[in-house]
Amino acid sequence: MLIVFGGLPGTGKTTIAQKLANKLAAIYIRIDSLEQAIVRAGISQTDMGPAGYFAGYAVAADNLRLGLTVIADSVNSLSLTRDAWNNVALEAGVRIVEVELICTNTAEHRQRIDSRTADIPGHALPNWKGVLERQYESWNRDHIVVDTAIVSASDAVNRIIENLPAMLPPLYDEIGSTYCTTRRADPAITAELARLINIQSDSRFLDVACGTGSYACALAALGGHWHGIDISEVMLKQAAEQNSNIEWKKAGVDALPFSAGFFDGAVCSLAIHHFPDLIRPFQEIWRVLSQGHFVIFTAFPEQMQNYWLCHYFPEMMRRSIEKMPSRESVIGALQCAGFEIESIQPFHITKQLQDLFLYSGKEHPLFYFDPTIRANISSFAALCTEEELQKGLSSLRSDLDSGQFLNVSQRYSSSHGDYAYVIANKRDRA
Repeated sequence: MLIVFGGLPGTGKTTIAQKLANKLAAIYIRIDSLEQAIVRAGISQTDMGPAGYFAGYAVAADNLRLGLTVIADSVNSLSLTRDAWNNVALEAGVRIVEVELICTNTAEHRQRIDSRTADIPGHALPNWKGVLERQYESWNRDHIVVDTAIVSASDAVNRIIENLPAMLPPLYDEIGSTYCTTRRADPAITAELARLINIQSDSRFLDVACGTGSYACALAALGGHWHGIDISEVMLKQAAEQNSNIEWKKAGVDALPFSAGFFDGAVCSLAIHHFPDLIRPFQEIWRVLSQGHFVIFTAFPEQMQNYWLCHYFPEMMRRSIEKMPSRESVIGALQCAGFEIESIQPFHITKQLQDLFLYSGKEHPLFYFDPTIRANISSFAALCTEEELQKGLSSLRSDLDSGQFLNVSQRYSSSHGDYAYVIANKRDRA
């Protein structure tokens, strides 16, 4: 997550941003510090231009790609810089929250400006006249606003934290409204999941991060008592419309609303890359299982590097691959949670695939020209810029027309599978 502060000098940005970074254990980036470092390197303040901001964008991007939360502290007074921070988040494949600090008490604001002393050597602070004359554009999108004239720094931090969930709705609340139109349970995947968890009519099963519940519904038709959990109300509404007999619950994967040993098996399909962490969710799944299998259907980064999509949409795929847990991290997290790894089975895309997820168009490249299909694939919906999309589709169209696509796809062929089933087991220790 990227949290970007903005506000005129004297509104309390640095104090509050630092307190928030400390509370969230986040990386803290201060543009003033970067600019003064550049000045000490021999660049005059008058020649600075946007150099400090560009350095901040780069440092933020590096840390976001490591999966760290970053807090950026600057005046951020222009739509130009705010848009640039948004692009940093988009390119790193993370969510962004923008925070504006204001001080509506003019006398209080001026007193802060007049009494401040620089905490960075050589940093020239603006006077009150400079603050009043500073170009400061109005914000044109939803953001958190905190008036530091009426709340303390500690209260401001708490208010920001309280508002984060509202500013960061579940991804699929934003992109999942048409999910059922193209994301249907594939019969072959359903049959294999049923075999791997050993469905029994009198057993209870959990679909973790169930989305619209297509696989829970398909598996329930084969037997067992099924439950599904997800954090997206949009997805759960579609799930309930498919099958009202399954118990659907809104819940996070790190705090499952079930008693210990409640289930006999669990599945999780194409969702673990959305988890902020693997160990805690896997520990929760282990807790709610009495015994039996936990089956994950996912893709590993090394498999995704062999998708021909990497040729046409390289930045989108880079971001997607960075978000996918590696084979080693999945195995390690499962074992840390108490599971035994029974096996890992490769899955190869076929022309008959009915669930149109990311690489479903491996044998049907024309799929990717359909905006409805793309809208229900999170990589295209959340990680692909419009510029890259149009460029990639144009190149794909050209290669299909010329016959060059066959050569491209053959270069990316692999015998290691396109996706994988990870079969973990909780032994009966009674």
